[in-house]
Amino acid sequence: MFDWYEDEVRGHEGKLALRAKPELRGRVVLYGSSTLRLWEQFDSHFPELSFVNLAFGGSTLEACAYFFERLIPPCDPRSIVFYAGDNDLGDGHEPNKVIDSLKTLLDKVDRAGLGEIPFAFIAIKPSIARWPLRDKIRKVNQVAEQWMAERPNRHYLDIWPPMLNEHGHPRKELYVEDGLHLSWDGYDVWADVLRAHANSIF
Repeated sequence: MFDWYEDEVRGHEGKLALRAKPELRGRVVLYGSSTLRLWEQFDSHFPELSFVNLAFGGSTLEACAYFFERLIPPCDPRSIVFYAGDNDLGDGHEPNKVIDSLKTLLDKVDRAGLGEIPFAFIAIKPSIARWPLRDKIRKVNQVAEQWMAERPNRHYLDIWPPMLNEHGHPRKELYVEDGLHLSWDGYDVWADVLRAHANSIF
């Protein structure tokens, strides 16, 4: 079911093996789908941070939960910045299934002894390509926001307001040609939202 993610996940595991020295543990971990994996200028946005990007292409939230134990606990992260759910809905899954996957992931975070570190859930973005799914996206985001509010060390990063134009539609300049992945301007917007929570997440 998740076989096609294996090569990239094994690549991350190899990277983690190289980073197994104690002084390289305790970093901020980016985990989730390709929207995070492609945030190549993250180190420019946050030059003061030590981080590792373990997001993998095309990942669903369900796949993130599945591979969690192999990738995240070995890092002993000091915080997790997470983005996924987009592809689950794009694959036709209903919001309740995506919410179930989020619950599975959060349970795994707790069971791994990482429940006390900051966990930031970036809201599923209002993309051009998946604008027809916006009601389903909103449903998942609403539950995620509620769950993040229930714990002091969890954070919901609402990127919707700055990503919509004056008519309430996605801003085209924030996306690349596929209307799904972010342009540099899009990542600048995300960096501003994340920066507003930096003191509590990093």
